[in-house]
Amino acid sequence: MSGIELEARRRLLHRRRALLKGSRAVEQSELAEIELALSRIEKGVFGRCEICGGPIGQQRLRAIPEAHLCSACSAERRKT
Repeated sequence: MSGIELEARRRLLHRRRALLKGSRAVEQSELAEIELALSRIEKGVFGRCEICGGPIGQQRLRAIPEAHLCSACSAERRKT
């Protein structure tokens, strides 16, 4: 596991523990995103955009460790 993957995994697990204590719909949605990100780490595809396959970028992953799209694809998706 790379450094960014270890950092993201640690932050995601911490947030998952905090969210498991709650039950609101928003928390459940965020929890689902965290679970998907942890799964991508385990599968070895963390940090790759699900649309274009390019790198998501370490700054984006540090800010949003559950990100599954690069900035460009995310911006394009918001347009539609």
